[in-house]
Amino acid sequence: MATVLIADDDVRVVDALFAHLSDLGHTVATAHDGPTAVARAQARLPDLAVIDLGLLGENGPTLADIVACSPELHFVALADDQRQLGRVGEGVDLVDFVVRPFSLRELVARVQAALRGLVLADDGLIRVGDVIIDSPARSVTVEDRVVSLTTTEYELIHQLARHAGRVLTREQLLASLQGRVADAGSTRAIDAHVKNIRRKIEPDPRRPRYLLTAHGAGYRFAED
Repeated sequence: MATVLIADDDVRVVDALFAHLSDLGHTVATAHDGPTAVARAQARLPDLAVIDLGLLGENGPTLADIVACSPELHFVALADDQRQLGRVGEGVDLVDFVVRPFSLRELVARVQAALRGLVLADDGLIRVGDVIIDSPARSVTVEDRVVSLTTTEYELIHQLARHAGRVLTREQLLASLQGRVADAGSTRAIDAHVKNIRRKIEPDPRRPRYLLTAHGAGYRFAED
């Protein structure tokens, strides 16, 4: 079970997530403004924070302030539009973001997926077929062969494998990379990174087994 911080000034969002996650056995802390979110993070040291980016920045607390409370914290960002993602900054483990308008059902499903990803990450090793991603060592092996990846390639494959079976859009992948590497590039650059990763891990890059394309949507890592 995880400790989850929910910070949003929309009471419906907070109440819906609180009820659902509490029923599943997770420990849930809530906040309706930025300063309270920082205080809750300091007190609870959450594993996952669902944060409305509109509560942060502009002379108020930032995501960096919340990260400082709990360095291993992972985030799901709620945004009014994609431009707000510029408030994320470096050093933030952004596992997902949701842009308004969204349904509460969609948001609950995305937060549940993020929590499942944390279980994989906390286990240290992510195994899918012959691919093993060692999170502590930041290494990838295929059939016992160590694969040489750039920082951006490693972060990309790690992000996809943590959510194996789920389609991540190019925008989601770019947002997660921008918080962790300096040369993430653009959404169009994601395709080039994927091509390079396939060349290094796939038995036949033209017919990928692991890193799959969801046409018109993005990419997903195959489930074992």
